[in-house]
Amino acid sequence: MQETVSKLLESFYIDNCITSVDSEELNKFIAESKFILERAKFDLREWEHNYFSPSINVSSSEIRSVPVLGLQWQLYSDRLSIDLREDTERR
Repeated sequence: MQETVSKLLESFYIDNCITSVDSEELNKFIAESKFILERAKFDLREWEHNYFSPSINVSSSEIRSVPVLGLQWQLYSDRLSIDLREDTERR
């Protein structure tokens, strides 16, 4: 549990926790994080991860991205990108 505590201490920015764990550790990290932070009345939710089981065939309709600190994270390819069109449209 101490490893999870250390990751949490280093991984928060405002109300986002962004960190990396091995696929095998994902469920343990989520459970321990919820346990640790619920005692302080923090409700962790909206978990995103890019772990896809090799036995699951991912269709193109399932490939999506989520916003992370102003960037777009493509979950399946594990890439971060920025849409520069937003900046040019404001001018």
